Amino acid sequence: MSYPRISPIHSELEKLNPNWGELFRMRVALRFSSLDEEKQRLSDLALCDLSALPKLGLKGTGCEEWLRNEKVAIPRQLYEHEQIEGDGLVIRTDRNEFFLEEGMNGERVGQLSSSLGSGSGGCYRVERQDTGLLLAGQRARDVLRQTCSYPFAEDEKQLVMTRVALVSCAILRTRIFGVPAFRVWFIPSYGIYLWQNLLQIATDLGGGAIGIECLRRA
Repeated sequence: MSYPRISPIHSELEKLNPNWGELFRMRVALRFSSLDEEKQRLSDLALCDLSALPKLGLKGTGCEEWLRNEKVAIPRQLYEHEQIEGDGLVIRTDRNEFFLEEGMNGERVGQLSSSLGSGSGGCYRVERQDTGLLLAGQRARDVLRQTCSYPFAEDEKQLVMTRVALVSCAILRTRIFGVPAFRVWFIPSYGIYLWQNLLQIATDLGGGAIGIECLRRA
């Protein structure tokens, strides 16, 4: 079966011989080992490809009004974020710019994308195809200490623009199922390079890759 979308790091995932599945019309790695093993890894140190999650960029002086009319919570300050129905995110990336990403179990960003079309009343779409990674676990910060100079605080809530292994990234500190985690976004052309670097460090520390199956809510 052919898929209309492919992850920027698909070739790297293939090397790990995962069990494959589909998410948002993209072929995705479901598991690399047993679900129990990956859940354990998630709590300790894990790296996961989340590039399949649909994204939407908004730009223009009419974005706030459009989001408000669509009943979407609007982040007030630069780099703040709010939740969207279905575990999605909306992040203010500039005064009149926003970045939205679908949640694992969501449909809201897809609905918003269809509603917006090519633009509406001073709100225009910006196509986003970022590579999206999840670095999670109690020791996830150890990986960033080796690759990133930004001193993430325990209560860091805003999006951080920084470099990881010399690659410009946007990073959001969060939690998943109560576990500390970092969401990382960057341009697709660096996908393989950064995945290789982060996975090597995680593996050296006793962690490794996980598929998306253990991230799904029951």
